[in-house]
Amino acid sequence: MHLRRAKGVFVGRFAEIEALRALGGEVTAGRAAAAVVVAEPGFGKTRLLAEVVRRLELPCLEIQGYEPAREIPLGAAGGLLRKLARAPAAGDRLEALLVGDVRASGGLETLRVFEIAFRCLVELGPLAIVVDDVQWADAETLALLNYLLSAAKPADVPLFVLCASRPAAETRAFAAVLENLLAPECFTEFSLGPLGRDEGIDLAMRLGPQLGRDQAEELWRKAQGSPFWLEALVGAEGDASPARLIRTRYASLGADAAQLFALLLVAAQPLGVVDSAELLKWEEQRVRRAAIVLANQGLAVQEGGIVRIAHDLIREAASRELPDAQRWRLQRRLAEWFEAGAGTDIQALLRALEYRQASGLAAEELALRIARSPQRRLLGGKGLSTLSGIADAALDADGLALQREVAALASELGEWPVALERWAALADRLPDGAARANAALAAATAAFRLGRHDEVHAFVMRAREHALDETVLAIEADFRDAQALLWLENRVEEAQPVVDRAVALAERLVEQAGGVDALGDAECGAYVRALRGQLDAAIRKADAETVARCAELIRSGARDPTEALYAASDGIFSMLQFEGLPKPAEPRARRALEEARRLALPNVEVEAMHWVGWIAHHRGRLGEASKVMQEAVALAARVGAPRRFTLAILSATAHSIDASRGDWRRSVDAIEKEIVAEPDPHFRNVIRMMHVRLVARFAAPSAGDIEALLIPMAKDAELAGCGRCLWEAVLHSAEAQARIGDLAAAEVGLARWDTAHPRPRPGPAAQRAYIRALIEARRDVASSRPLFAHAAGLAEEAGHDLMRLWVKLDAAVLAEVDRARAVEALRSLAQEAESMGALSEQQLAVQRLRALGVRTWRRGPTSDAGALSSREREIADLVSGGATNPEIAQTLFLSRKTVERHVSHILAKLGARNRAELAALLAREHEGAAG
Repeated sequence: MHLRRAKGVFVGRFAEIEALRALGGEVTAGRAAAAVVVAEPGFGKTRLLAEVVRRLELPCLEIQGYEPAREIPLGAAGGLLRKLARAPAAGDRLEALLVGDVRASGGLETLRVFEIAFRCLVELGPLAIVVDDVQWADAETLALLNYLLSAAKPADVPLFVLCASRPAAETRAFAAVLENLLAPECFTEFSLGPLGRDEGIDLAMRLGPQLGRDQAEELWRKAQGSPFWLEALVGAEGDASPARLIRTRYASLGADAAQLFALLLVAAQPLGVVDSAELLKWEEQRVRRAAIVLANQGLAVQEGGIVRIAHDLIREAASRELPDAQRWRLQRRLAEWFEAGAGTDIQALLRALEYRQASGLAAEELALRIARSPQRRLLGGKGLSTLSGIADAALDADGLALQREVAALASELGEWPVALERWAALADRLPDGAARANAALAAATAAFRLGRHDEVHAFVMRAREHALDETVLAIEADFRDAQALLWLENRVEEAQPVVDRAVALAERLVEQAGGVDALGDAECGAYVRALRGQLDAAIRKADAETVARCAELIRSGARDPTEALYAASDGIFSMLQFEGLPKPAEPRARRALEEARRLALPNVEVEAMHWVGWIAHHRGRLGEASKVMQEAVALAARVGAPRRFTLAILSATAHSIDASRGDWRRSVDAIEKEIVAEPDPHFRNVIRMMHVRLVARFAAPSAGDIEALLIPMAKDAELAGCGRCLWEAVLHSAEAQARIGDLAAAEVGLARWDTAHPRPRPGPAAQRAYIRALIEARRDVASSRPLFAHAAGLAEEAGHDLMRLWVKLDAAVLAEVDRARAVEALRSLAQEAESMGALSEQQLAVQRLRALGVRTWRRGPTSDAGALSSREREIADLVSGGATNPEIAQTLFLSRKTVERHVSHILAKLGARNRAELAALLAREHEGAAG
């Protein structure tokens, strides 16, 4: 960290330093915190940052905003990202993203960079990020800082973001975001005013020991309390004003020093001695001599081979004196120099583009080079806008090529309105029919993403007009038509012949080529998309065999690793949602999770984490399931939900898991809120099914309660147009109806399901057998016992251990007439539930034992303390030692409110009713570890 400090002298600002050090204490205690310091130029914000950094007990990384780079995405954060890339595990993935070396079409590149940067930050431990001149930081850098803090806060990752800025609207907006994000004790914002009289006199006399107190006070008045101008005036001769002082020093420079100074003014950022020598075509020693002259005049500073203007106020004052002709000449030289050395570095190319435009040089060729860069996804919306403006002004062949690249970039960045507009225009302007057809297809894709099914079909029709007999284009056209029919219009039956036609054409391509491996890239892409359409149609029709077959064909044939990974996830989806086989699906899900992390695809990672958590839940590993699903929810909140889920579904799934872990009422209430939050009937139906199951099993509802839940669930299932979800809802309804004694309705539902599933898959077959046993138990207890045994066997074979627990629990309660055998079964089930971490199920078994007159002792919550975060474990240990919340807050430098929240979460996670139970739980855990 090398923030600027003048002559090592710093006075005053005691209250500000103490406030910032207090925030550093919050970070040392494991929290995320931020501060924004605002000051007019010359009032000492940079010196304050340096002084605080010197006193912080945290490693610090620096971000410096520079005015010329404010339009360059992540331009200010480049150094920070490179340092984060040193993290031992995640660093390689971040480095690959930064150099554009990840072979995957993984969506928004900046979002991937942000998430992997956060993981690097977690690896590197407590950290302070110090940002000077926030007003000149680019929007993407500010978004990165917000992302890191947003991710760090709930994860208890210690991070301190310390910012300084001139007064600016961007800074005010950024500060408001941070204030809303962080707890009051973890954020501060203040303005630095001028130094007070005593502080100003003290500083002047330290800088000029020869000064008397009256002289020092006069200089303080002349500098108007500005530490920078006070320092400049102390070394000045005569009665100079600050502005006149800069002009005089600038005018007195020799030729070499003036040229180097002009270069630094135009570059508006530090330059290395070697770089300056290249730009000026000098020997390095000549640059060093000129830098010494500038340093002696107080105009520049040379540190470690880097030369920079001593202060922004000097740059601003001197820039007004620079002749336009000299400025343009240097801008052109900088443009050529940046361009020559940039390689594929998108930030250097953008700097070159900026200098070209400022100096009046042609920019189309360089813009096209940028648009074709492997790092182009890091351009963001502003970079896209810059390239769009250049493309719109270009009328030659390069301009048309640039238009295509801009349209493609808009699609890659997910800027779908821009993509639609540009591809639609290109569908009319491009010179040949195949190119116009491809543009129309790209416009159809953008329209699909925007949910405009009519426009999808219109652009597909235009593509067909241009495609003539081109097989690949015909397949691509059918794929887009089918996607709109399947997902935007729920016209599944109409989509099927379109899908079948595309698959037939694709299979003919493979046959003619002699195999998938012999296909060209375009042909292979069309083949994979035809299979994707067939797979999606099969999902909507609950055709398990076709889903599994297409998923395997895509996985083996796709050349894009992301497409192959999605296909692997589709195969897992089929095994879990259609086959109901969590045990064989588990190694596949874990491999998919590892691959998503290797490819730095956090959105795909969320989907894989969901499957891993789902499997752990159904296999009865509740602690692991809760931990994984909570991580999935947190990641989805940062990067967005994956293809098959929404954030509401993920959150509801996490609550459904936690319902078994001690407080099912809280989970039911939380799921009700997710139902309200989810607007899509397809996804809302999934959440309703979770809700119905929990209420039916735990809440002992009335018939009216269940009817009030089943009616809207049936309506959403119908609106969703999804066969799988429809029949799953039928089974959920039948179970709920059987539990409340509405046996006729349950029988009707089960009969409907049986008709549609003559050869049921293992998981659904176990669920169906379970419901049949529940119905029979209401009619004839004796005849229901073998049905329960059969259902338990099917659940065990399918790997549904939690379902097996419920089958046996219901069998012991409903079907066992022998008291001794019932007591024995319930005691065994209570122990098994506890071993799973299923505290709510354990409590049901205990309640039934008590109803049978058996005196029970509560063994307490499961010793699942491994599910606690490091911060929660630290607090749990203090609680078990008898510490009160205020004492914990004081010990860990946390607020009382934060401690209360942590204690509440700990009790809920471990199923402890109070602090005494928590202490007993941890004592048993320690005894077990000692034994």
